[in-house]
Amino acid sequence: VGAWTGGEVLMLSLYCQQVLGYSPLQTGLVVVPQGVAGLIRGVVGASLVARLGVKRFLVASTALSALGLALLLRFPATSRYPLLGVVLFIVGFGTTSAVFGAVVAGTAGVTDDEQGLAGALVNAARQVGSAVGVAALLSIAVGQASGGSTTASAAGYRLAMGVAAGLAVVATVISAVFVHDRT
Repeated sequence: VGAWTGGEVLMLSLYCQQVLGYSPLQTGLVVVPQGVAGLIRGVVGASLVARLGVKRFLVASTALSALGLALLLRFPATSRYPLLGVVLFIVGFGTTSAVFGAVVAGTAGVTDDEQGLAGALVNAARQVGSAVGVAALLSIAVGQASGGSTTASAAGYRLAMGVAAGLAVVATVISAVFVHDRT
């Protein structure tokens, strides 16, 4: 989860600034739907896990993230709102739900006196994944963008975003195979 979430946020920000020519403020405004989606997930996440179970919730969340990231690949360099905002909302809801679901899955069945340790391990793994994901996805984007043209940069960021979508697909498979509903 960390590998694609950290990388996606950075790739999208760099894409907006270096390919689309947006200012940092404009870039921040572009990604607002992801934050709004995270807030909404915070309101409905616990009830969705209770209704679906952690396995189905996590599989659905990672699949939604993969779908959203794949949809981002469909937008050309000239894309504008509002459709892009909808896709970013999907990415934000899926990604924040996947992070939430991973914590729930990682701490399920753990005794009360070990909850802090289990939660810390899950979050540490996510942070390590984020560092590796940022480094790998940025390397992919830069490696593909040889020549320095806007078209080459766009292709590099698209490839990196495609890899992020692939990581979300892998997380979906892992969630489907290895996550079990337990309390």
